[in-house]
Amino acid sequence: MDNLEYLSQHNISPMAVSSALAAIFDEMTFISGHLHCDPHLGNVFIRPSPPASSTTSSQNFEIVLLDHGLYRQLPNQLRVDYAHLWLSIIKNDIPAMRHYAEIVAGVPPEKFPLFASAITGRDYGGILKGGDVLQVPRSIEEVRKIKKANVGGDLMLQIVDLLSQMPRIMLLLLKTNDLTRYPSSLLVLFLSRVL
Repeated sequence: MDNLEYLSQHNISPMAVSSALAAIFDEMTFISGHLHCDPHLGNVFIRPSPPASSTTSSQNFEIVLLDHGLYRQLPNQLRVDYAHLWLSIIKNDIPAMRHYAEIVAGVPPEKFPLFASAITGRDYGGILKGGDVLQVPRSIEEVRKIKKANVGGDLMLQIVDLLSQMPRIMLLLLKTNDLTRYPSSLLVLFLSRVL
């Protein structure tokens, strides 16, 4: 999946792969609820569509998921609440983010700033300022604050403690989210260098 040379040799668009992968996992997470919870790079392959393919897809590739040993069926209410959590993150609606973090992940109010920073990859002070926390690049000052907070490994210990208190299904959702975000980020980074 991250073999950009292979994709180029087969005239496969990295952006199309990224979009298709997001669509597949969005459908599993929010629609069917039957979620593959181990989509690391060794379990997701891209191959050209067969020439005589009878598919109606306009894509010239197929995504192949391997290792189907770690699936979970997400309860309907969890899917709805998890969607609300992400909508609140996208809108930077902190009261709603707090509410849904507590519902889906059991995050107590005193640990919410840590959760918000961990899930967005942003300094909590920057989140409080408002704006589009998922689209606006981090400033050099924000990166320094995050690095400073991790001096001595204290931040990582706090995150591990927070994660250890979450429901297992939420850990699998967050793991899946991070594993599918990495290839998409890699492909977007590649495109930004090429274009």
